[in-house]
Amino acid sequence: DFTVSEIDVNGVSSNSVDYYPMGEYVVGVDIPAGEYLIVADNFSDIPNACIGLYDKEMEQIISTWFQNTFYVNIEAGQYLHISWCTAVDLSQNIVDNNPFERAGMFKVGTDVKAGTYRIKAAEIENPYYFTVYDNLYEYIV
Repeated sequence: DFTVSEIDVNGVSSNSVDYYPMGEYVVGVDIPAGEYLIVADNFSDIPNACIGLYDKEMEQIISTWFQNTFYVNIEAGQYLHISWCTAVDLSQNIVDNNPFERAGMFKVGTDVKAGTYRIKAAEIENPYYFTVYDNLYEYIV
């Protein structure tokens, strides 16, 4: 199994300030604004970690369970809550988020080449679903 404590990308260990463990953060105060890959503490075949993102007025932007990996852009003044996972600052790290090794959220042009793909259900006891986004929060399919 892969856990975030095993990540060592470009010499940056999980003890670095570029990794933010489970907790609550004020963006721009406790954690820099930017793009993050949220990585579950333990990879699984079912949703296994959660994220909540709220605006300055504490209105919900995102609140969801996710499976293994999740991309998010956060802005100063927002509030980020993550459980059973770690936020990795993508401006400081390159993370191998391989869609052929596990389920999760994957970014076209970064994790997977642009193109035409056929999606096949995983051969596991409880296969889930897929979602395609045109940005990080708006569903296409």
